[in-house]
Amino acid sequence: MMDIEIPTLDDSTQVRTGEVVIDTEKCTGCGMCAEICPGDVLEMVGEAKQKKASVRTDQTASCMACNCCQAACPAEAIKAVSYYDFGAYYKQMDRGEMTPPRKF
Repeated sequence: MMDIEIPTLDDSTQVRTGEVVIDTEKCTGCGMCAEICPGDVLEMVGEAKQKKASVRTDQTASCMACNCCQAACPAEAIKAVSYYDFGAYYKQMDRGEMTPPRKF
């Protein structure tokens, strides 16, 4: 019988989450990115009219690199820069270059 280890998705040695970069100079503080993020990775920080998007620092959020934030941002201030990666447990397929999402 073969031993099969089930991957632990919250273990950073087995899974790497996606990563987003925010250009705070371009960010207008509209909050669209934080509202649309399915991984709950983004939050708005700062005082009333000075709010800016920020990546959460707690470990409960997981970026899926879906690029919903980039598609929703009217100021083009945010984008995903690395993919979600499951590491050794799953075959990595060539996904090609990361491209901006389609605008609706």
